[in-house]
Amino acid sequence: MGQRWKAVLLSIVFVSLGGCAGSRYSITYDSTPVGASVVCNGRNYGQAPATVDYILSDANRQSGYLTTTVCYAHWVSGATTNYATVVPIRQFPFGVKNTAQHPGGPGYKADAEFALRVQSLAAQQAMAAAAQRQAAVAAYQSTKTTRCVSFFNTVTCN
Repeated sequence: MGQRWKAVLLSIVFVSLGGCAGSRYSITYDSTPVGASVVCNGRNYGQAPATVDYILSDANRQSGYLTTTVCYAHWVSGATTNYATVVPIRQFPFGVKNTAQHPGGPGYKADAEFALRVQSLAAQQAMAAAAQRQAAVAAYQSTKTTRCVSFFNTVTCN
């Protein structure tokens, strides 16, 4: 009888945790070329790629689909493209990446040039962060203190 209660208790715990863990669903909105603003339901989430978390309802889980509010990519030229609003959550149980393609036209060149600047800035920021980490390590190592204790003619240092 003790084993049976343990099995029932473990089942309840796993079902409870499974419901909590599965309640959030992440969609990463990207753009080609990169750098478009991601706008969902009137809120700007910044430049693509941007991740938006959604709460899954019981109806979403039962149907296997998540229907989102309208989200769109907005490039600096003014070009816009809507993202898909229906996501098959059974096919992509751990989240999905949704990429908007530029519609083309006269603004494409300006948007592609902006994308190159965005990528260059990201590389510069990564290099600056690496230099800061390296400087912090060097500063820590230069301020390290060695302590020595003498006890009955024996010196111990750490």
